[in-house]
Amino acid sequence: PEKLLDHRYNENDIEWYWPVAWANNGRYLLLDEFRFESQSSAVYDVPSQTLLAVPNTGNFITPYPTEVQWMPDDRLLIARSDPQPQLELWRVDLDGRTAIQEETRVVGATGQGLIGARHLTDGRFAFALSTAEASAGTYLLTSLSEEPLRVNGIPPTSPADPFAVPHVLWAADGS
Repeated sequence: PEKLLDHRYNENDIEWYWPVAWANNGRYLLLDEFRFESQSSAVYDVPSQTLLAVPNTGNFITPYPTEVQWMPDDRLLIARSDPQPQLELWRVDLDGRTAIQEETRVVGATGQGLIGARHLTDGRFAFALSTAEASAGTYLLTSLSEEPLRVNGIPPTSPADPFAVPHVLWAADGS
């Protein structure tokens, strides 16, 4: 075993990391980075021992946290709900020591929550919009340049309990 990264501590803050998933190239490790009462995402490049923060992925007590996952081509798929539900594609740039946004697509309206985002084996994107409105449902998207297609409804959320959010899981084939 080899220790990859030490926890960090100073008088005002403690940082610790939790492994999430390896990229297909086996070089990058997606991490959850925890600080005090918040969580964000980071990428650790093992050969260079470089830690890269994934911008704007912080979560602090929200029913719709930002979701980050690897795509088969070692890019990151980021699903966020604030300020509007949107999907983003990012790539790791070791030369610039950062993550760079390549594409983005707003997929819903303000007040809707983006949940269960997944990149499918056929290249499409699948996700659900959680809301108290009739537009709550599951959606498929062929590319970020096209309009999402609603494929099914899901029960609407209750305005009385904004943290009672459904959990959506997709099979690799999109079912």
